[in-house]
Amino acid sequence: MYVARWNGVTWSAMGNLTGGIHGEVDAIVILPNGDVVVGGDFWVAGGPTGVNVARWNGTTWAPLGSTMPPGLGWVTALAVLPNGDLVAGGMGGGSFPNVARWNGSVWSALGSASIGHVNSLLALPNGDVVAGTSYSPPSNLVRWDGTSWSPFAFGTNGSVGALAMHPTQGLLVGGTFSQAGGVSSPNFARVLSTCPAVAVGYGNGCAGTSGQNTLVADSLPWVDATFRATGTGLPTNALVLTLTSVTPIAPGLAPLTLALPQAVVGCDVLTAPDILGLLLTTTGFAHSSLFLPNTPPLIGVSFYHQMIPIELDAQGAWIAVTATNALQLTAGSF
Repeated sequence: MYVARWNGVTWSAMGNLTGGIHGEVDAIVILPNGDVVVGGDFWVAGGPTGVNVARWNGTTWAPLGSTMPPGLGWVTALAVLPNGDLVAGGMGGGSFPNVARWNGSVWSALGSASIGHVNSLLALPNGDVVAGTSYSPPSNLVRWDGTSWSPFAFGTNGSVGALAMHPTQGLLVGGTFSQAGGVSSPNFARVLSTCPAVAVGYGNGCAGTSGQNTLVADSLPWVDATFRATGTGLPTNALVLTLTSVTPIAPGLAPLTLALPQAVVGCDVLTAPDILGLLLTTTGFAHSSLFLPNTPPLIGVSFYHQMIPIELDAQGAWIAVTATNALQLTAGSF
C-alpha cells in the first residue's frame, strides 16, 4: 500500500498504491483543499494506472494526469506553490530538468536543462522554487525564478537532501556534504536573507466580552507574497476594522474613547487609518491579508497593522468597541 495514516491511536491503510521497480512513496504534501499528494515509484493508484504521483481525496487515490510528469521516472520531492500549483522533482534523464509543474490540468517541465537528481523542493514566499540536488556541481542548491534555474546561495560539496524554511532562522539545508560555500559545515547549513522580513508586536490590545483582543502574524511580510494575520479573542459577533499604515500611533495618544462613546476604556488606536479594511466575525476570529508587491523601494520599509472590533447585538446595534495590539512589520525579500 506504501502509505498509511495515524489517527492518534492506530495506523490504517490509505487505499492502495502498487507496482513500481522499488515500490515506495518518497514525498508527501497537502494541497490547499486538504487533499494529499504523494510521489514515489509506483504504477497503480487505487485502480487507475499511476504515474508516480497520485492524489488522495479522502476516499480514493487517482493519478494526476494521464502521463507521468515530463522528464520524471521517479518522484522524490514535492512542493506546493503559493497559488496552489504543485511542483514535482526527482530522477529522469535526457535534457529534462527533472522538475515538472502541475497547474491543476496538465504537467509542464520547469526549464529545459537538467539540474541533477532532485532530492528536495521548497517554495519560497514569492513563488520561486529552491531545489536540493545530487550530481549538479558546483551548487547542488538551485533556484527557479519563473524563467530559468541558477545556482542559489552557497555551493555544497555533496548532495542536498532536505530543505525547510524557519520563521526566524532562514532557509535550512541538510544533506551529505561536509562544506557549504567552502566553509566546514557537516551535513547542515542555513541561508539567511540579506533583507529579512520581520513581524513583532507593538503596543497592547484590550479586553472585550470574549477576552483579550490579540493580533498575531500568520506569515512574514515578504515582497511578492501575501502577508496574513489573525485576530483572536474578539467578540463573537462583530464587525472588524483593519488599519494599515507606515505611521504608528504611540500607546495612550489616541484612546478610542475620544472618538466613540461605545469604546472600552483603555483601548488605543495604534495605527494611522491610511488603509482601511472591513471583516466580519461570528466566531471571535478574524483573518486579514495584504499582498506586498515586488517593488524594490518597499523592501526594508516598516509598516503597522491593527484590528478594531465593533461588537454587535442581535439587531446589529453597536455594543462595544475594542482594539487588538498592533504588529510592526518590515517587508523583506529572500
